[in-house]
Order: sequence, then structure tokens, then C-alpha cells
Amino acid sequence: MSETSKIQRQFDILYATLCEVQTGLVNSTAQVAGFLLLSTGWIATSDTAQKLLRSDRFTRRLAVAALGGAFVLYVAATMKTFVISEKTFALLKKLDFMPPDYYENRRVDSAVLVVFLVGNLFLAGLEAGLVLRA
Repeated sequence: MSETSKIQRQFDILYATLCEVQTGLVNSTAQVAGFLLLSTGWIATSDTAQKLLRSDRFTRRLAVAALGGAFVLYVAATMKTFVISEKTFALLKKLDFMPPDYYENRRVDSAVLVVFLVGNLFLAGLEAGLVLRA
């Protein structure tokens, strides 16, 4: 295998990884947001859910703790995804097979990361507020 084809193979693997990481982050963020919207709607409109939450304070606190714990796990996974994206991007640049302008758009942008995190934090906060208010 020639040096050029070896570098091409490495580039292809790293670029595919970068694409998968970006796509996975977008998909998981959308899934979390979808779940939060669905469960918030259920809590807001379901008599059964509201009766359960009204039944005692422990149930409400447990629901909020579960929501908070799940959100912390989402943040940890999202940050890990960001780190993987940054490392993969750095390896692509170090490989120097082609200019970063060609693959930079597949890098997880920190501003987008903040928007994803804040958006889902808002939804989780909204749901927690409904749970505590029940």
C-alpha cells in the first residue's frame, strides 16, 4: 500500500467518524427534545399523571430528580461527543490530506452545542416546573 493510499484511508475513516459524530449529536438532541415535549404534554394534559404527582411530595421530587439525572447524562454524552469531534478534527488537520475548509462544516460547533444544551435545558426546566406545580 502506497503512502498516499494509506493517508487516503486514514482520512476516509476520520472523515466518516466526524460525519457520524455530527449526525449522532443532531439525532440524539432531537430525540431528547421530542421526548421532553411529549412527556411535558402528557403531564400538562393527563388527569392520571396530575393525580399521581399530586398524591405526595416524594413522587414529585422523585420525578424531578429523575428528569435532572437524565439531563445530566445527556449533557455528559453531548460533551463527550464534542470532545470526540474536536479530537477527530485535530487528527484530520494533522493528517494534512486536504485543507480543513473541505471538512470543517462537519465539526461540532461550540455555538451549536450551546444552543442544543440550552434548548433542552429549557424544555427540561419547563417539565420540572409542571411536575412541581402539580
